[in-house]
Amino acid sequence: MVSLALCSLAVLVERIVVSKTQSISTQTEITPEENEPGSSVRPELIGASIEANRAFAGDAFQDTVPNFADEVEKILNSEDSSERDQVLTKLLQEWVARDPLAAASFAQGIESPELREKIRHLVLHAWTALDPSAALSWAAELTLPFERQTTMGQVLTQMLERDPQVAVQAAISHFDETKNGLLEQLMQQWAAQDFSAAHDWITQQAPGEQRDELMAHIAFAQSRTAPADAARLVAEEISPGDTQVEAAIWVLNQWVLSDPEGASAWLKQFPKGAIHDRVQRELSRYINSDQ
Repeated sequence: MVSLALCSLAVLVERIVVSKTQSISTQTEITPEENEPGSSVRPELIGASIEANRAFAGDAFQDTVPNFADEVEKILNSEDSSERDQVLTKLLQEWVARDPLAAASFAQGIESPELREKIRHLVLHAWTALDPSAALSWAAELTLPFERQTTMGQVLTQMLERDPQVAVQAAISHFDETKNGLLEQLMQQWAAQDFSAAHDWITQQAPGEQRDELMAHIAFAQSRTAPADAARLVAEEISPGDTQVEAAIWVLNQWVLSDPEGASAWLKQFPKGAIHDRVQRELSRYINSDQ
């Protein structure tokens, strides 16, 4: 299906360009001798023809740009689902390369929520690979809070894979849109990938509520593999208060799964008081629920 589509596009390009630029016919002609008798045009020759037309035709090539919206709708309405996702992904990548805003607007205009999310995800993935800053800015302008959070989370997570510090700084620059836990989730993902790097970055931030929140989330990420170390982080690097208590509960809930005695012993290190009592109640409740 993909080869046929590319072949048709190459033929259309050649017809238009030849009428405008006489020199192109000799540059892009695919002769029968270049293919085996009875075979279809080789993919590498199709690609060479298209790229040559791009180079020599200039603006003339723009006349051959397909109506991407129509092409996407045809694929979505096709009964043949064997290669649908593959072809759709390639088509959307091409559309994003030419006009990402148009592709994103098309995706956002789809009525079906499920289909809208699917197409938007593909568009944003391609857009983020090309221009993450622009993709994030577009996502930040979405009206519905849930869609805004979801799409920004997708872009930031993809950015995190390439450069975690850039992704975190981008989230901070959009704090009004990411203050509902998105930044903390991003830090937790970073800590799961590279705890030392995430921890070092947080320790360089100014003391305060946000720093404690971020430290709590990386402690939770660490508790899944090293609960004792995470518990020490909570006790030593998070300021006393509600955030520390919540972080201690998160860590203990993970720790008790593998070592309830170790979790209880660590809790005894907390000074007696409201924090100790609350964490003790949570720990006892969790242990008793498993018996």
